[in-house]
Amino acid sequence: MNLIITYLAILGGILGSFANMLIHRLPKEENIVWKRSYCPSCKHKLGILDLVPIFSYLSVLGKCRYCKKKIPIRYLLVELLNIALILSCFYVYGFSFLFFKTYIFMFGLLIIFFTDLKEQIVPDSISISFIILGLASAIYEKNILDSIYGLIIGFSIFFIIGFIAKLYYKKDALGFGDVKLIAAIGSFWGTKIMLLTTYFSFLIGGIIGLILIISGLKKRTDYIPFGPSIIIAFVTILVWGNKIWNLYLNFG
Repeated sequence: MNLIITYLAILGGILGSFANMLIHRLPKEENIVWKRSYCPSCKHKLGILDLVPIFSYLSVLGKCRYCKKKIPIRYLLVELLNIALILSCFYVYGFSFLFFKTYIFMFGLLIIFFTDLKEQIVPDSISISFIILGLASAIYEKNILDSIYGLIIGFSIFFIIGFIAKLYYKKDALGFGDVKLIAAIGSFWGTKIMLLTTYFSFLIGGIIGLILIISGLKKRTDYIPFGPSIIIAFVTILVWGNKIWNLYLNFG
């Protein structure tokens, strides 16, 4: 068991490093296969010692080995979070279909979370892939109708809210990437989880927005990425969804 955990931790670190590359390159539409990794500041191509997950960041004290510019803490954080994700999925599901389904989805959400924070973009390549994978997964689990309903209802709710908000504010208040993200959640996880995620995403987003405005970090007219709120809500529902649902039913 300890050996399996060690292997998974190493794999999590490697995939976390890959996630960092995607977070940097997807918004820029750079090649993610053939182009070698490089320092974002000085563009120097990185060597093997620069690409060892966690160790490389700590060994240079968070600074580029070549230009000495500071490396964002995000690089270390993403690698650590991805290790935690893969180990958590293994702890809950073991080696099963649900392990792979959950981890793949969480890996994608990790990329979306930091990409949206950094560039205010939810990559279509991930959301659309998850919509397709969600439908394929539902066929395998013989739950295709719930997947289709979750996809259509989630897309419709966010599209309508975004349309009304645009009419009211005279500008985009909800990005179309968010619409596709909630559709992917509906496709992958079904209607119930999608609806709970929708409700809590607006609740969490409202709280975060209020805090940012009160603290002076954002103005009321500033755009605040909504993808992270959706993801925080989804993770909350995935972990505590049944308890929250049962509490709601009992309260009603």
